[in-house]
Amino acid sequence: MKDEKFLDYFIEQSETVAPEISEYWILSDDMKDSLKFVKSSLPKPVEWTRNTIKEHVQKANCFDKIILHSFFFLDLDLFLKRLRKNIEVVWIFWGGDGYSFASNERQWYLPLTWAHKRNIFREDVPLLRGTIRIINMSCLRMVKSRLTRRLIKRVNTRATWIKYDYEMIRHINPKMEWSYYSYYTAEQLNFSNLEYQSININRLWLGNSATDTNNHLDALDYLKSIQWQGEIVVPLSYGSAEYREKIIEYGVKNFGEKFIPLVDFIPLEQYHQLMNSCGIVWMNHIRQQAAGNILTAIYMGKVVIMNHNNNLYKTLKEWGIYFESQEILTRPDAISTDSFMNNRRIIWSHLSFKKSLGDVKRIYNLNTGANQI
Repeated sequence: MKDEKFLDYFIEQSETVAPEISEYWILSDDMKDSLKFVKSSLPKPVEWTRNTIKEHVQKANCFDKIILHSFFFLDLDLFLKRLRKNIEVVWIFWGGDGYSFASNERQWYLPLTWAHKRNIFREDVPLLRGTIRIINMSCLRMVKSRLTRRLIKRVNTRATWIKYDYEMIRHINPKMEWSYYSYYTAEQLNFSNLEYQSININRLWLGNSATDTNNHLDALDYLKSIQWQGEIVVPLSYGSAEYREKIIEYGVKNFGEKFIPLVDFIPLEQYHQLMNSCGIVWMNHIRQQAAGNILTAIYMGKVVIMNHNNNLYKTLKEWGIYFESQEILTRPDAISTDSFMNNRRIIWSHLSFKKSLGDVKRIYNLNTGANQI
C-alpha cells in the first residue's frame, strides 16, 4: 500500500473477516515522514528503494498471497519478478495506475483540452525545443505503457468493482481473473449523514481536481455556448498548479464572479456541504476518475452528468443508476427530481459494508488457510 485515505477502509474490512492473518505494508521512499492518511496502528512502514527490494522479496516469499493496492511503486516489476511463481498476486485497481497501459493518451481527452495539452509544450519556447519536448513525452508514455503491461501480465487476480475497467485490459493477460471489490462502502463513507437537499438547478459542480483529464475547458466552453447563467463551483485543490491557473483564467474571463474555484484543501464534511449546495454535478472525464465524488453526488440525489464513454458511467448505468446528459443544461427547468430518488437505494445495495466483507473473504479464499501481505 501507499499512504492513502481509503486504505483504512480496507484494513477494517480485512480484520473483520480475517483478524491477524495479514501484514499491511505502507511503502515509502522517505521514512522521515509520518503517515498522513492511514490512521490504523496495524500497518508496518516499509522503506521502499531499489536497495531494499531484495530484503522485501525474501519476506514476501513467506506468504501465499500478495495484494497490491495500485501499481504506484518504483521498481515494482523488479519485486514481482523475484517472487515465487506460485504466489498469487492480487491487484486492486486504483485508476491512473491501470490506465497507464495505453501509449495513446489522446483517447482520454476532448478536443479543447487536448489542444491545450499539446500547445502547452510549445508556449514560450523555440519550435525545435517544443518538438523535442513532445517527442520526449511520447517516449515516456511508451515506457510507462510497456512497464504497466509487464505488471499486468504477472497479476493473477484483478480486484475492482468497475467491470469495464477489467474488460478494458483483460486482453493483456487473458488468464487474469476478476474479483469484485470496492474500497468504498456506504457506511464507511458516512452516506447516512448526507442530508438530501432540494436541487438547486442554478448551481453546478464541475470536476474533482486540477488534472486535465477532467476536460474542464470543453465543459466550460459548452456552458459558455449555451449562455449558462448559474454558478459554477470547480474543485481545483490538487493536481497541476499550471493547469489550475489556466482553468481559473478561462473561468473568470467568461463567467466572472459566477465562476467559483476551490483551491484550498478543506475538511471532508465541508467539502460534502459545498457539493450538496449544488443541484447539478458534471464529471466530464472519459477516463475512470473521481469515483468517490461521483458516488457521493449520486447518493445525495444530485443531477449527475457523465461522459458516456467512461467505464464508471457504463458500470453504474448497468446497476440502474439514472443520469442526465449535458443537453439538459440548455433547459434545466425540465429536470425531474423524481428520476434520481431511486439512485440512493441502488448505491447502498451495491456498496454496503456487509457486501464488501463478502468480497474480501472471497479475495482471501479463506478456506485455503492462506496468509497474505
